[in-house]
Amino acid sequence: TASAVVADVIDAAKSTGTSNSQTWAEGRNVDFIEDYNKCEVSMYVRISCENRDEAVSIIKNIFGEVKYLTRKGREKTELAFTTPVMVEEVITSKLSELTNNNISILGKIRVLDFN
Repeated sequence: TASAVVADVIDAAKSTGTSNSQTWAEGRNVDFIEDYNKCEVSMYVRISCENRDEAVSIIKNIFGEVKYLTRKGREKTELAFTTPVMVEEVITSKLSELTNNNISILGKIRVLDFN
């Protein structure tokens, strides 16, 4: 459970004299850690816009083909879609273009494909 994980983290933080593999310290070699912004992902994005048709056109111009998602009871000004797979920093840049076009980003979640 989450409380057990928190307890383990607290125990590890309080412990002294444990092996180096169980301590939290700055590593010497971080070459094996990849910047998440360089990873290829798809992104689930929720937006708010004044004009849906205009927003769909802008999204297509910025991202190309996306997959739109719907749900019952959504606001008329809300759209949700998943982006094509691309490098996350490219997606972030493209989302900035949306905000420059008066489209508000309500939320985003990485969608990973492990196939």
